[in-house]
Amino acid sequence: MDYPELSWAEAFSASKLIGNGTGWRIGAMAGSPDFIGDIGIIKGNADSGFAAPMAAGVIFALENDQEGITANRRLYRERIVILKELLEDCGMSMAVVPEAGFFTLWKAPNQAFGRRIADGREFNQLMIENTGVVGVHFGPYIRYSVTSDIENMVPKITTAFNAAKTHYD
Repeated sequence: MDYPELSWAEAFSASKLIGNGTGWRIGAMAGSPDFIGDIGIIKGNADSGFAAPMAAGVIFALENDQEGITANRRLYRERIVILKELLEDCGMSMAVVPEAGFFTLWKAPNQAFGRRIADGREFNQLMIENTGVVGVHFGPYIRYSVTSDIENMVPKITTAFNAAKTHYD
């Protein structure tokens, strides 16, 4: 490793491996012993622990349903592409282009609904109040999920973001 003094961790989730496993919290982490140890302490004090039935479901899927896993991976990749193209056409700017997963991260616009926007929180609140679109804000960013059928929601999403008239300085 180039930086032996660096504390780090990389996480892998199996929550979308099979069907709709959101909330399963089954995965693995690799990293420096000090960082992994700290995460273990936090998790030990904050959650209900290992969920053996869910882990067994993940193992079963890995051993017996590679086709299903591939289909789920393709489904979420397609949804990300649809949402990315749609929101970019409506003036939004992606913060990070994901290669996998079921969330997209966007830069909060500086202007929407004809007014200046301070951050992701303000933009999210205005979207909820004016269009019903709900995201999760993180400082200057907003996260949108692709866990629903994005393709069937295109007309409503387009209408909502066109109404927002987002703009970046």
